[in-house]
Amino acid sequence: MSKISRMYLDFMKKSWQFRREIKTHHQWMERYAEKQGFKLNPHRMYQTQLIIWLEENKRLYHHQICPCFESSGEPSLDAKLVCPCSFCADDIAQNGSCHCGLFGRGDFNDADFKKAEGHVMREYRIPLRWQGNTLDTRGQAINPLRGLPVPDAMHQFKQARHESPALDFEILVDREQSAKNIRAYLDTQGYQSEIISEGNDWRLIISM
Repeated sequence: MSKISRMYLDFMKKSWQFRREIKTHHQWMERYAEKQGFKLNPHRMYQTQLIIWLEENKRLYHHQICPCFESSGEPSLDAKLVCPCSFCADDIAQNGSCHCGLFGRGDFNDADFKKAEGHVMREYRIPLRWQGNTLDTRGQAINPLRGLPVPDAMHQFKQARHESPALDFEILVDREQSAKNIRAYLDTQGYQSEIISEGNDWRLIISM
C-alpha cells in the first residue's frame, strides 16, 4: 500500500473513531470564532484532520494541546498551548491565521484559508533526515512565540511512520521531553522503547 493510501485509510478510520468528538469540537470552535470575531476554516476535511490530531494530543498528554505542537513538558507553556491557544490572537494579528490554519481573520475567504493550509503543509511535510536507520529530528526552526521547534520530533516521527510502518528505525532528538513524548505514544501502540542519553541529545530505540 502506498504512503498516500495509508494516510487516507488512517484518516477514514479515525474520522469514524472520533466521530462524536469531531462534532463536539466543531461546535465549540464555531462559538469561539464567532465570539472572537474570527472565522473558522470552512474546509471540513482539513478541519477534521486537525480535530483528530487535537483529540489524539488530548489522550496522549491529558491536555487539549494544539495539533501543531507536542507537549513541552513545562506546565505553564503547555497550559498556553491548549487549543484555542494563548498565541492564537497574536498569530492572527501577524499572519492572518493561527499557526495551524484553523482560525483566521474575520475577512478571510476560501483562498486565504487554502494559502494558510499550504503554509502549514510546507512547514510540516519536510524531507526527513536519515542517518542510516536513524531518523534525525534535530535542528529545526524555532517558533518565536512558543519557543518550540517546527516541525517537532513527534510530527517528524509520525511522518516517518507513514513512510516506514514497520518502525524498523531509531529516533534522535535534541529535547528529552520529545523522547518521552514519542515513548508515551509508542506505549499506546503496544511498543516498548528505550531512551539513551547521548551528550546533549537523546536516542529512542524501539523494541519490536
